[in-house]
Amino acid sequence: MLMNMARIFSISFNHFGNSYNAIVSVKENPFYTEYNVNLLDEELSGFLTSSKIISSAPGQFSFFNVGRENYTPLMKEVLHAVSEHINMLQVLNHQL
Repeated sequence: MLMNMARIFSISFNHFGNSYNAIVSVKENPFYTEYNVNLLDEELSGFLTSSKIISSAPGQFSFFNVGRENYTPLMKEVLHAVSEHINMLQVLNHQL
């Protein structure tokens, strides 16, 4: 049921004690799911070195073309917020 809904969602996350929001759009292809993150704070978005998150398997999320060793605190916080949102949706889908 939820799979037929619009493929866009919002997330909230904290960065250095401040609360921020982002809009995430979703595209699927046969190899992975792509999440494009659009931070609503323009200044903060300049510090996000990649806005594309990919998931090739359930529960596995990573920024496209950025090694985990190069993730900034901001990237980790955004990745965690996206992961939490997707995991919550998967739990809800299993309950329906």
